[in-house]
This record gives sequence, C-alpha cells and structure tokens, in this order.
Amino acid sequence: MRCPKCNLDIDENIMSCPMCQTKLLEQLQEEKSEKEGTVGTALLLTAKDEIQANIVESLLKAYGIPLSRKYKGNDTFGKIVLGLTVNGIDLYVPKSAFEEAKGIIENELPEEQEAEFEEALEIEAMKEKYEDRRRSRAWIAILFFVPGILILIGVAIYWIISLLF
Repeated sequence: MRCPKCNLDIDENIMSCPMCQTKLLEQLQEEKSEKEGTVGTALLLTAKDEIQANIVESLLKAYGIPLSRKYKGNDTFGKIVLGLTVNGIDLYVPKSAFEEAKGIIENELPEEQEAEFEEALEIEAMKEKYEDRRRSRAWIAILFFVPGILILIGVAIYWIISLLF
C-alpha cells in the first residue's frame, strides 16, 4: 500500500504514515471495498438464506434494478455442497437505485407478509427436519434390523435342516 500524500510504500497493518503522519484507515477501507466489488453499491439488506435472496432478486429484477450478492463469512462449503448458507447473504444495489429498491422491498414485502414468509420458512425447515429423521430411521432399520432378521432366518433354516437329517 502507498501513502496518498507522500507516496511512501507502507505495510498494510500500519494505520498512519510514518513519514507524513497521514491517516491511512480511510484509504485501506476504500481499497477493501474496491477488492470486494462494493464500490458504487449500497447494502440493501442481509438475506437469511438463498430463498429470501432469490425472492428479493426476482422482485428487483422485475423493476430493472441490478442486484449483487456477497456471501458473509466462509460459506463456500455450505453453498456448494449443501446449497445453503449459515451466515446470510449481503444484497447490494447501485447507490443510484438504493432508495427505489428500498421502497420496492418495503411496499412489496410488508412486515406482515415478511412474518408470514418467515413462519412458512420455519414450517418448511421443520418438515425437512422430520423427513431427515424419517430417512435416518429407515436407514437404521435397513442396515441393522434386516441383516439381523436374515441371520435369524438362516439359523432357523439350519436348525430345521439339522433336525431333519
């Protein structure tokens, strides 16, 4: 990193230039936002999951407002393998369209609908959890009880054959 005032090469961890005492924190934050691709954009909201992010994106797309996503934390595994995120998704819109996008979200998703939306998501999550438990119980039955029953049948057949001969 270079000092904007005296052009001295400086380590990124230093907060002020040792030569001219210029504060470097603001420049560091600007460079960070440039690297993240959030220059000229404003944070609209943080979506809890992919479903909510997709709803907001499609809503804004209908009004011609572009949207960019930034996954919070290290959700690469969750996103790729499981198809979900734990930390949420930051949704960015251009600064020029921020107020319009905010108005669209507030008008289209009033708090009552948003509460119903969240409740529906919770019910859906509970259904998925129930289905996961049901599947795991079925696998337990298949892996443990079925071989046990087959062994008992084999022992019974062996006992019957040994009695006959």
